[in-house]
Amino acid sequence: MDHSWSISGINHTREIRSEGIVFLQHGLLCSSVDWIVAGPNRSLPYLLAEQGYDVWMGNARGNNYSRRHVSLKPKSRDFWQFSWHEIGIYDLPAMIDYTLNKTGQTSLHYIGYSQGTTAFLVLASMRNDYSKKVSMFQALAPAVFLSNAKSPFIKALAPLANQTKFLLDSMGVHELFPNDTKIVQKVRKSLHRNNAVVQSLLTNILFIIAGFDSQQMDLVSEDFES
Repeated sequence: MDHSWSISGINHTREIRSEGIVFLQHGLLCSSVDWIVAGPNRSLPYLLAEQGYDVWMGNARGNNYSRRHVSLKPKSRDFWQFSWHEIGIYDLPAMIDYTLNKTGQTSLHYIGYSQGTTAFLVLASMRNDYSKKVSMFQALAPAVFLSNAKSPFIKALAPLANQTKFLLDSMGVHELFPNDTKIVQKVRKSLHRNNAVVQSLLTNILFIIAGFDSQQMDLVSEDFES
């Protein structure tokens, strides 16, 4: 495996009880930071840590914290020749083994969100030797078959996937929403301006893409980078 990955953890402020290890894997276009943006009193990793769990969070290849490669750069097309399949059969096993080796434990709880569940299902179906290393699997917003997606945006774009990829490749664009671009930085700043018109507009665009659920939209959060 030539790609890199990284793991984050929660620093415990209280004495750790032996509740076991919890490993969290983020979703598409996210990172380990997204688990903690709501702050210590509401974010799942902090809540688990307060209950005595040893919390570890993985970062899939390609995000802000996993962009190194033996010979390729993120600007290269070949750097991005992977999917959740490679994450599932190569990266997750490596991160799970690293966590278990560091803690001296033999198994852990796995919590995945969206693509984090997709990658784990690949692991579970193709690497039977990991069934004993994962004592429990919790799937949050599990994603398996894209044909069942209800988003009008995805339904409209899906038939044009090959044409869109060809166009982006011809333009030398291989990464979706890279954080070092000015437009992404401007969007992030706009989202953090409370009550701004742009914030409302971008929120509604997100609803079109991901589905409408106002109860799941939290516009007041810590300002971290994903």
